[in-house]
Amino acid sequence: FVFEVLEGGGTSSVSRPEIQGAYAASLRDSIQVADLLTHEGAHTRINPVYALDPMIDDDGARIHPSPWRSDPRPLAGVMNGVHAFVNVCGYYQRLMAAAPHLAASVAPIQEYEIGRVRQGWLYLRDHARPTKIGELFLAQLGAAAEAL
Repeated sequence: FVFEVLEGGGTSSVSRPEIQGAYAASLRDSIQVADLLTHEGAHTRINPVYALDPMIDDDGARIHPSPWRSDPRPLAGVMNGVHAFVNVCGYYQRLMAAAPHLAASVAPIQEYEIGRVRQGWLYLRDHARPTKIGELFLAQLGAAAEAL
């Protein structure tokens, strides 16, 4: 599936657990495509775990602020965002190490996403009530978010 690039140069992507492994994404340039594949790949990898354990107690109420969305989200949505964007930040780190000539253009993207990950993580850390499996996951997710 391919979405058009949004007005103003923005992009969009989506993956659904009901169609495991399928993505729909905007295609602007190779760096952006790899960003979206990293993002949606993170969702795709974690979705089977959610099918076994929700990792946090979440009633699904769309009341939580998200650094990635203007509309309130379920707390699981905030957790999904932190997880996906920790992976995206790692992508940019690896990209800059492999192609230093791109650092000037992608470092601002990475810094922006790091700020959003930290904001999302602090909120999640303070509000999540994890399951037993979720305790392990959130400890690793928090370590990754704080290491950015």
